[in-house]
Amino acid sequence: MFRQRFRVLGIVVVAGFLAAPFATAQTILHVNDDAIGANDGSSWTNAFVDADGEDDVVGTDLAGNARIMDGDDDGTTTVDMGAYEFFFDCNENELPDACDLDCTALDGACSLPGCGASTDCNTNDMPDECDIADETSEDCNENITPDECEPGGLEDCNENGVPDLCDIHLETSGDCNGNAIPDDCDVDPSDPDGDGEVSRDYDGNGTPDECECFASWPPEPDRLDLPGNPISRKIRYVSFSVNDAARFRAVRVTFQDLQSMYAHWNGVQLYVQQPEVYCENAGTSQQIPCPDDAGGLPQTWFWGATVGCDPWWDDWTQYDVVHVYHEGINHSGVYDIQVIDAGCSPAEEGDYSTPLTQTTSPWADSISNCTTFPCGPADGITGIVDITAILDKWKNLPGNLQKVRADIEGSPAGDYFVPDQAINITDVSDCLSAFLGYSYAPGWLGLPPPPPSCP
Repeated sequence: MFRQRFRVLGIVVVAGFLAAPFATAQTILHVNDDAIGANDGSSWTNAFVDADGEDDVVGTDLAGNARIMDGDDDGTTTVDMGAYEFFFDCNENELPDACDLDCTALDGACSLPGCGASTDCNTNDMPDECDIADETSEDCNENITPDECEPGGLEDCNENGVPDLCDIHLETSGDCNGNAIPDDCDVDPSDPDGDGEVSRDYDGNGTPDECECFASWPPEPDRLDLPGNPISRKIRYVSFSVNDAARFRAVRVTFQDLQSMYAHWNGVQLYVQQPEVYCENAGTSQQIPCPDDAGGLPQTWFWGATVGCDPWWDDWTQYDVVHVYHEGINHSGVYDIQVIDAGCSPAEEGDYSTPLTQTTSPWADSISNCTTFPCGPADGITGIVDITAILDKWKNLPGNLQKVRADIEGSPAGDYFVPDQAINITDVSDCLSAFLGYSYAPGWLGLPPPPPSCP
C-alpha cells in the first residue's frame, strides 16, 4: 500500500554505481523492492528516500508531483534521489495522502485533480478508507465511514456486545421504524438509548406497536344511563369511546350526508384532534377542579375535541367518552367514526375499523323529557321541554342537561358556526326560533365556510 515507483530512464544502478545507459530500457524501482531491473539482482533500500541532500532542487518530479516532500515522515523535507519523489499513498490513487484530505496541503502542491476527496472523520491524518482497509477502524455497515464516527458511535444500548449500528446492519436486531435504534431498545421502558422516547409494545413481542398493523374494533357510541341505554344523540356533537386494547390509534370522522346548507362538506374526512377538558359549569374556561352547579352539587367535566387534517395518535381508552365538535358537525347529519391502529397506513381504507355511524338530532331537538336525570333522548320534535332544558342549563340549575346536548351554537361575538362549550342566550333564542318554526338560524349569515384543504 505504501509503494511508490521510481523510474530511471536509460540508466541502470548497480551496487551504488551508474552503469551505461540503455537506449530503450525503463528501470522501475520500488521502495522495499529487492530488484532494480527485470533480471538484475542488485539491492535497493529506503536509504534513497529523503537522501539527495540537494536543497536547491525545485519544481516537480517526473510525474508532476511536488519535488520536495517529507517522504520518510521524520519532520525534515528533503528531496529524494531519483526521478520520482516518494510519498505515502495508502489508497493507491497516485495522490499523497495529505492531498487526499486537503487540496491546500504541502504548500499548495496538492492542488491536483482528485484532491480533497477523502474524509478523515477521526482526525488521525489518514483517509477514512485507509483506516478501514488497514482494519484500524471497523466499518460494520459498509458505508466507508469508521464506526466510531457514526451517530451514536459505538453505543450498545442492548448490551449484547455489538454496536447498535452493527446490530441493525447485520440484522441481529431489528429497526422496523427506521430510527437507527434497535427495536428492543425502543420498547425498553428504561430508555437505554437515551433519546427520551419509548415505543409502546402492547403485546410484548419486542416490536414497537407502530410497526405492526392491528385490526381495530369500531368505536362505541355514547349512551344514556337510562333503561335500555339509549344512544345520546346531540345536535352539534358526535360522541364515541374506544374500548379496544390500549394501543396508539387515530380516529377519523367522515362527513357522510349533511343537510343542504352543509352539502358541500359531504365526503370530507378529518381526524379527531387531542381531547381537552371542559367543565360543565364553567363557560369556555377549562378550570380544574371544575366549579359546582348553582345548587352547590359537585359537577363534572368532559372530554371535548375538534377535527383536523392530521391524525392524532394516542391511547384513546384513557379518555372515556370524547365529544367532537366542529363547524361541519351540525343538525340532521350523518357521520361515520372509524379507528385505525398506529402501525397501519392511513392511506389504506382496509386498515380502518368498521364505522360507528352517528346521526345528529334535528335542529334544536335536545331531549324528549327531563323528568329523570339524565334527561331522556332526543325525540325528533323541538318543543317547550327543549327550550326549558337549555334555559335550565344556562342557569346551571341542579340536575341540568349535559352541556354537549344543550350547546347548539357558537358565540355571536366569536365564530357563530362553531359550538363554544358555553351555554348562553344564543342557544336559548335559537331553540325558541326552531320551536316557532324558523329555519336554522345561521342562514342569515350565508353558507358555512368551506371544508379545509388537506394535503
